Amino acid sequence: MTAKQRTAAWLCISLLLATMWTSVHAQDEDLIVIGQSVMKTLAAGESATWRLPARDGAMFSFIVESIDGNLDPIITIEDTNENILLRNDDYSSTSHDAAIEGFTVPRNGTYIVRIRGYGDTSGDYRLTALPGYAAIALHEEFNEPQPWQLITSTEGEDAQFNTENSMLHLEVNGIQQMARLSQNTLDVPEQFFAQLVVNNVTGRNGWQIGLTYRQQGNATYYAFLIDHRGYWRAIAVEDGEQRILSDWSPHPAIVAGTTRFNMSIFLKNDRHEFLYDGQVIGSLSDDAITGHGQLGFIANTVNALGSRTSVLLDDL
Repeated sequence: MTAKQRTAAWLCISLLLATMWTSVHAQDEDLIVIGQSVMKTLAAGESATWRLPARDGAMFSFIVESIDGNLDPIITIEDTNENILLRNDDYSSTSHDAAIEGFTVPRNGTYIVRIRGYGDTSGDYRLTALPGYAAIALHEEFNEPQPWQLITSTEGEDAQFNTENSMLHLEVNGIQQMARLSQNTLDVPEQFFAQLVVNNVTGRNGWQIGLTYRQQGNATYYAFLIDHRGYWRAIAVEDGEQRILSDWSPHPAIVAGTTRFNMSIFLKNDRHEFLYDGQVIGSLSDDAITGHGQLGFIANTVNALGSRTSVLLDDL
């Protein structure tokens, strides 16, 4: 092979790699992230498509908001052959926004969410994808005094909390200690989606934090936990007796040492789905605790002398 041929070959390989990278990058950009919103602009006569890889039985909702008021969006969910499964134009008579509530995935595969404007309308829009239903049952911003109930694993002053500047601060100290916070106003229906915004978490020797849900009384609840190693866990506690549903496991979406993130739960009947920054990291089935119940927060210390866990919560 001559020098000119080698140069041409390297150029061909470089061009191929660049094309492959561009293709993969473009595919990532049009992937829907559940639990997050994206803002885009739609020109008249154009449509935007987003990919939704999903499992059989999963449920999602989609909201398309017209930001500048000029776009009248239409949203459709299609299969890979572009057959329309669901369609919506004006979700409410008082706005141009479009929404699809409670789309249940019929089978494993990739689906297409398509957005276009009615007629020749154009403009900016916001697309939000949520697990479950889109209706908001409650929103806690921690900016009003509330009758929080602090429950600890031992009596004493090992745990404390306060709310300030629209943040809730929970801290617990000691060896393998637990602190939970709940209140009556955080009562949710049997089926729901909940997302907790963790502003910052620190710990001495490590930390474990999470959401409690379907809490009934002080000693019966489910809990979804994340720890400093990038592991997650799910448990059921019935009359004070703990049962492990999914023990500490890693997931590629959870980066060890990350101190700011979102954690979410989608609960439908006996199906529990757990999300980290909008990505499903695990699911399981359990129907031991049924009916509606309270949401709450939990912070644990690890099994080491002088341990401390401190978490700052931003929004629920």
